[in-house]
Amino acid sequence: MSHPAQLRLATVPCTVGLLLAMACPAQIGGDGRDGALEPVADLVLDTSTRPGGVFQFTRITIPAGVTLRLVGDEPAVLRSQGAVDVAGTIDADGFAAVDALGGEGGPGGAAGGHGGPWGSVFCAEAGQGNGGGGAGCVQPFSVPQSGGPAGHATPGQQGLGSGGGRAYGSAYPFDLEGGSGAGGTAYPSSFGQLGPGGGGGGGVVAILADEAVVVSGTVRVRGADLGSAGSVLLRSLASVRVHGLIDAGGNSGGPPPLFPRSGDGFVRLDAYGDAPTVTGTVRGVVVTRTLPELTALAAPRLGAPWSLTSATVPGDQVVLLAAAATASVALPRFGVLRLDPSAGLLIVASATTATAGIDPLAELSLAIPPLSALIGSTLHVQAINAVTATGRPRLTNLVSGTIGT
Repeated sequence: MSHPAQLRLATVPCTVGLLLAMACPAQIGGDGRDGALEPVADLVLDTSTRPGGVFQFTRITIPAGVTLRLVGDEPAVLRSQGAVDVAGTIDADGFAAVDALGGEGGPGGAAGGHGGPWGSVFCAEAGQGNGGGGAGCVQPFSVPQSGGPAGHATPGQQGLGSGGGRAYGSAYPFDLEGGSGAGGTAYPSSFGQLGPGGGGGGGVVAILADEAVVVSGTVRVRGADLGSAGSVLLRSLASVRVHGLIDAGGNSGGPPPLFPRSGDGFVRLDAYGDAPTVTGTVRGVVVTRTLPELTALAAPRLGAPWSLTSATVPGDQVVLLAAAATASVALPRFGVLRLDPSAGLLIVASATTATAGIDPLAELSLAIPPLSALIGSTLHVQAINAVTATGRPRLTNLVSGTIGT
């Protein structure tokens, strides 16, 4: 940005005093009311028994050889005040069809469509959910028509049968939407029976912890048959390390177009202060974030507000800084200042992150004056959660944008 003074922004100098923040009491791991989750044998948790599917543990340990099966209508939200160690398996897969009955979804996932045909209508049912697979439809004396694969983060790939489901959902913000169900298969009336139902969509697993999250085993949210995968969110105020498998991949009986494939789900990994570490396998559409993190929703435009968001801890006060040039100044307690203080460091906006919701974001807005001289200038911004629940304020990444019309 060649003329920073012409922006007429809030000209409060940035000083070290800004960084002397105080901690707030709130964290992300809940209140621990459910005690420790430390099963020694396979265990089923039903999210339908809790408002919003939220469980609040003091710590979570799933030993090797033990499976925690998550079921229910609600997405599974597991909060932990202490460390989370998954050496065994967390299973939130969708369920297979039972004959003509569509399979149920995993926690927060949608069911598959029932097989057909039904009465005078020569079609089965489409899969449920925002990306449900298409229904198989037949003529009375034709060949069977299979149901379509469901979509989620990616669309269901249409094969030789019915149409695939559309893509939907979001990893940022994380939206708690599970996978969708596959469409049911239709048999012609000459078969004398209904076609098989479609598989259910995978569920949602969100693990929010104040301490480290380590997955050396498996977290699985796959759809059944051609149901689409659900989604996984792992967030820690310490560290996230994946040495095992996180599986939010779609399903297929073989390569398309002869064998269609259902959609992948989202996998989001958030860690505070340091980037998540992945040495294992993660399947799905993967997003990793080092908190706090700054994201521009679009490029800056002349005469319009530049909108940005910061992913951080609920209740944090986030301050947006701007400068005309970049630098790399190590601040051991706070990370790296990417803005050049000698170029005129300004505080240009602030926002408080909401305390409710699975993925609250601080929403920041910077007004760009309608001055034609600014066109083509580059604006550099960085943020810091100056007041934070962690007691450890951190600088975000640098975001730069060229001002257009």
